[in-house]
Amino acid sequence: MLVDLDTRTEAETRPTVEFPVPHGPDARGTHFIRIFRACCLVVGIHVVVDAYIHLRPGTSPLDHLVSGTVPVAALGVLCAVVGRLRTGGAATLALVLGAAIVIGGTGAPGSALVGGRVDLKTVTGGLGSGPLSGDPARAAP
Repeated sequence: MLVDLDTRTEAETRPTVEFPVPHGPDARGTHFIRIFRACCLVVGIHVVVDAYIHLRPGTSPLDHLVSGTVPVAALGVLCAVVGRLRTGGAATLALVLGAAIVIGGTGAPGSALVGGRVDLKTVTGGLGSGPLSGDPARAAP
């Protein structure tokens, strides 16, 4: 009769599974960071074109100095910071920035649809009664 001298339990003798360290474009979210920076680049180019190249008649690039420089500088700071954030923080930053871009981007097509005239009467269609209808005679007392 043979005696087993090995005192290890079955759980200790099972082979362990080692998970490989990620390599390539998805290592530590670098793929996400590249996409985020590319999107910021597209938005930055749009801001520069809108503020300095495609000007309305009667305006100069100096009239848009702050409204063109500040967003581009903010996008540059966000591109530099996104690589230092944890995954959840970077995703939150992308979500908030994306929502702001969508909300800000809907103003230009909406303005173009109404001939560049955007006021409360145009937005509401002149309907309704009350202080927000645009008609002071209909305003509530």
